[in-house]
Amino acid sequence: MVTKTQEENAKFALAQWIESPNTTVLWEKKNAFGKPVFECNRAERPDLIIHSPRGDIAVEVKSATSMANVIDGMGQLLRYATGDLEFSYDGEKLNPVCYVLATECSPMGKLFAFEKKFVPRSEGKNYAAQQGQIPLNEYRYTHMALRTLWRFCDNEVRSHGWIWSRGMGFLLSGLLNSPNDISPMIQAKLAKTQYIRGI
Repeated sequence: MVTKTQEENAKFALAQWIESPNTTVLWEKKNAFGKPVFECNRAERPDLIIHSPRGDIAVEVKSATSMANVIDGMGQLLRYATGDLEFSYDGEKLNPVCYVLATECSPMGKLFAFEKKFVPRSEGKNYAAQQGQIPLNEYRYTHMALRTLWRFCDNEVRSHGWIWSRGMGFLLSGLLNSPNDISPMIQAKLAKTQYIRGI
């Protein structure tokens, strides 16, 4: 069972990794770390919002110690993106361009603590990586979870008429492309287009 302290520590570690002179990490509630807090019109809300010049990113944080906990986060992410959430900070409206799931293992390029193996490389995967659609390397279970999230998104479009207007994905790391790049990286999909990008 994951404790609140584990998730709070995961949020703090991620915030420390993400923050930069141009990027602020906003929290969903008052916290012991004195981090700034965003406003939301709903009680169920993402844990963090990355506020940067490249666009706001809503982040659901889970502890990597529980596989079930991480999988539950995918459902939460989908509810946020398909709901009518409104965000603001310091009187300014926030409009996330992407909703992502993250764990304390995100800086290592994966969501699950137990993962050790990459998906085997192929000609198709190498081409997609060259096009900036996927990273060069993907951890196996994180890869499967991300594609499952995207299938749920496709189902929302087909079955419920959801308009897929924001990226949906995971917060991972530049380590997947280069052993010297520890910068935060998003791997996401917007409707039919897969992409990776920095924060």
